[in-house]
Amino acid sequence: MRDVQLAEVPVGNSVRAVAVIAALTVTPGRVRLVLDDGRGGSAVVGVDSAKVMAAFRAAGFPPRVGARVEVVGMVAAPIAHLPKSVSASSIRVVS
Repeated sequence: MRDVQLAEVPVGNSVRAVAVIAALTVTPGRVRLVLDDGRGGSAVVGVDSAKVMAAFRAAGFPPRVGARVEVVGMVAAPIAHLPKSVSASSIRVVS
């Protein structure tokens, strides 16, 4: 698997990313994560809140900034002058 910036991945393609949560926002049914790969790359990821809670429950702590996660999802089209994002189908906490 080749490391690429999200901007290089065509909309509709699947991606897998391992990164640190730099920010998170919880809304009813969804969590928006800003992930930082530690090498200058970042992505906004939307994921079902039940999946986020299950992943962190399995890890033994609540969702928090600084946690390292792996997400798998599809690249979503930019909306209103924002960069591309990822619509995650799965998330897990990694060490």
